Amino acid sequence: MKLGVLISFIVLVPILMGETVSSRDIIYSRDGEEFRGELLEIGEDEISLETISGKKVFSRGDVVKIELGGQRSGDWWRTVDDIDDTVLIDIISRTNRVNEYTGAGYVVLDDSYEITIDLDGNFSARRRRVVYVLSENCKDEVAVNHMVYFPDISKAEIIHARTITPSGELLHLDDSAVERGPLNAYTPDYDRQWMLKFALGEITEGSIVDVATSWSGSYSSALDPLWLEVFVSESEPVLRKRVVIRAEAGAPIHFGESNWPSEWDRGSIVDRGNYTEFIREVEDIPAIIDESYMPPDAIIIPSLIFAAGPDWNGVLKEFNEAIELSNDDPPKMRVIVEELTRGIEDELDIAASIYKWVVSKTRIVDVSVGEYGYHPHELSRILENMSGNSFDRAFLFYNLASEAGLNVDFALASSHEKVFDQGIPSLGQLDYPLVRIDLAGDYIWAELSSKYRPMGVLPEGVHGEEAVVFSGGGLEFVHLEPPSSRSEEITCSLTGEIGKDGDLEAEIHYTYRGTNQEDIRRYGDMSGDEIEWELVELISDIHPNTELRGWQLNGLNSLDSVVELVIDFESKSYAFKAGNELMVFGIPGVTYSTWGAGTQSRQWPVWFDSPYRGKHRIELRLPRGYELYYLPESLYVSSDSISYRARFESDKRKLVFSDDYDRQGLSFEPSEYTIFKDCRRAQGLVDDISIVLRRK
Repeated sequence: MKLGVLISFIVLVPILMGETVSSRDIIYSRDGEEFRGELLEIGEDEISLETISGKKVFSRGDVVKIELGGQRSGDWWRTVDDIDDTVLIDIISRTNRVNEYTGAGYVVLDDSYEITIDLDGNFSARRRRVVYVLSENCKDEVAVNHMVYFPDISKAEIIHARTITPSGELLHLDDSAVERGPLNAYTPDYDRQWMLKFALGEITEGSIVDVATSWSGSYSSALDPLWLEVFVSESEPVLRKRVVIRAEAGAPIHFGESNWPSEWDRGSIVDRGNYTEFIREVEDIPAIIDESYMPPDAIIIPSLIFAAGPDWNGVLKEFNEAIELSNDDPPKMRVIVEELTRGIEDELDIAASIYKWVVSKTRIVDVSVGEYGYHPHELSRILENMSGNSFDRAFLFYNLASEAGLNVDFALASSHEKVFDQGIPSLGQLDYPLVRIDLAGDYIWAELSSKYRPMGVLPEGVHGEEAVVFSGGGLEFVHLEPPSSRSEEITCSLTGEIGKDGDLEAEIHYTYRGTNQEDIRRYGDMSGDEIEWELVELISDIHPNTELRGWQLNGLNSLDSVVELVIDFESKSYAFKAGNELMVFGIPGVTYSTWGAGTQSRQWPVWFDSPYRGKHRIELRLPRGYELYYLPESLYVSSDSISYRARFESDKRKLVFSDDYDRQGLSFEPSEYTIFKDCRRAQGLVDDISIVLRRK
């Protein structure tokens, strides 16, 4: 929804016109029409507006409302000759270097951040970014800008936004291209974050886009953290990136860096009166060349991280106080715990019972902690609404488990998408609320954002990440080891028979473990027709003529069960005859791709969010009157972190294919790319292999 600004005062001075006409000012007429242009004059009897189609004059009585966009810095410039900003003039002079970057979509001429932290708990930040557009394909990336903020404690503003056309004309941002409003308006209990979004038009090859924005507010609460991560490199080249952090003496500022190249300057520290400036400036930053299976930006891109606020002890104090304050001890809690734990003595079973109730009985609200803040709602409110975001559902589980006598701690975990720095005490770098359950020294972790994931199975985003555990006894930093590939396994077993006419009749069994079971468990919320449509799509990969004959899903009703999908199908003319003697077919139920293994070498690690293991066992009964004429050799590729083996066996009329793809860990360094590529190519061979039978 576009939100305009109602101007409650009248400007009596005519507005000077230039060669171009904006549509920033709006006149609403009595008959419901809306006119956009530049307000010229508000007279005693008439109001005049310059529009793109010419001057319009309105009677005062015909005008219901006037909205004035207001002027931003430099809005009076009409051509480059009018620019009197020496900083912008200097930046524009760098355009003589853009021809050095052939193939780039755009070049960032300058990107500057200035952040000021005051002792009184306030901050202000300004960013100015000037970009030269080299390709029409990238103009949308440059044109559209947005900022998110909490309007109750901060504000975001546009200082200026303009395009300098190749001909030297300046086109300024019009208020009709600005939107400001809530991100979560349909979730009232979590409707806190707003977005300021705007777009510049008429951007073509050779345009220069100059955008400056500001953000200011308070950092007085650790639960609404001031935390910023500035990525220095981007997908396109940058001529200069400059970051200045200005802190008043005594202000609690924390600063760090990640992936910083040794050859880059580590900046300077300058005292200016009562403020200290931390300055980092880097020039001629090459573009990040995208590759397949690219790691998240936080893993590879140089970045600067800073936060303002208390140390970890202060964060712990505020967090524990918020947790305690939100536990308003509703009587319903004890009733729920009694019902869920009746007749159960084992602590693991008690935790599992409470976990299943929370994820199945409360509705998940898809608003992250970053979009709302690190303070839970009251327990009575969560139970009244029977809903909550991942933070509130974890908070509910934490309190129910505590009421049941379990030893539990609340925790927050980092994700692959952000740099975690233990030396920077800020909740802003932590994305996932967790609960740690202590079972006589054995720890089980619970993350409650999904009803399709069993307790103890964490989402892929936290595998291998760090968790901060909050407890009455202090703060603890814990590394969340990635699960074994065995616990993230999908197995496929197929038994079938090929008839003498080449038709295949078969039954295929899939089992899913770990995070892989989430997608299949969603079938529990679908109708039978919807599931059948999904399964028809699934088995169409086996052969275009495949028909679904029946299906069965097991284990959906219990998070403790392994999920199994059974499909009965028939593929007409699966095997084709070559002349009168030969019959040829591939391995059914096996689909592989060599995508991501097509280059000789790579710059970045090969990245996956989680380990994985995939296994097949295909047993086929061969048609009478035929014998095996060609059976491929077995394949085996192996290293410490990844392996693939495939075996072909035959016994009379029976053919057995089995394979095992085992990928440990999350990533492979470029030096390990060869073995990854060998595994992918071996899989590609299996996908293309043909089994040949010959008539006896």
